[in-house]
Amino acid sequence: MEQELSMSDIKQNFAELGEYIKNIAQESERRSQEADKRNVEAEKRSKEIDKKIKELGKQIGGLGDRFGSFTEGMAINSMEKILRRQFKADHVVARSKVYSKTDEILAEYDILAWCNGEHNNVVVVEVKSTLRQDYVMDFEKALQEFKGLNPDMANKNLYGILAFVGNFDRKIEDICQKKGIYTATIHDEIFKLNTSKNTFQPKNFNEK
Repeated sequence: MEQELSMSDIKQNFAELGEYIKNIAQESERRSQEADKRNVEAEKRSKEIDKKIKELGKQIGGLGDRFGSFTEGMAINSMEKILRRQFKADHVVARSKVYSKTDEILAEYDILAWCNGEHNNVVVVEVKSTLRQDYVMDFEKALQEFKGLNPDMANKNLYGILAFVGNFDRKIEDICQKKGIYTATIHDEIFKLNTSKNTFQPKNFNEK
């Protein structure tokens, strides 16, 4: 037969059970607090990582800007001679921008050159560190949109020059020239047009 518990035994068992439950609750609270602390620390580390990534992005972006300015600086002097001699340009402007009425930049040209009178040409020069096919497509689109953004030059002969300072794929250069766009590379810090007078047919992008 089971031994019948006295009232004092029952009270003792309840007391022990209550203490046990209390200890479990305290341990659960402690673990919850530690988890919260770990979450706070993890969130803090995450924010620090995000901050460092943004800072690195700004540094890389700044480096890209400086390199872009550097390549354009290399280009402007020697390219100016090409523009004046071959295209008879009497105006050469670096970093030319087109703004909307709300001050939004609609277009930006690394070098823009033009002449009035007998020759009546306008030339857009895009300077890149290397030559990629997407650059060719983007530049072609910019030339096609030029007339709409620059109506005061719509009556001029519009030509494009894609100049680059790094390595390039000859096939991509061929694509560029087949579209009627001049290409130029730098030799001994001097840009030279790569196009052959016998095979290359420049496109006037202002023609209908």
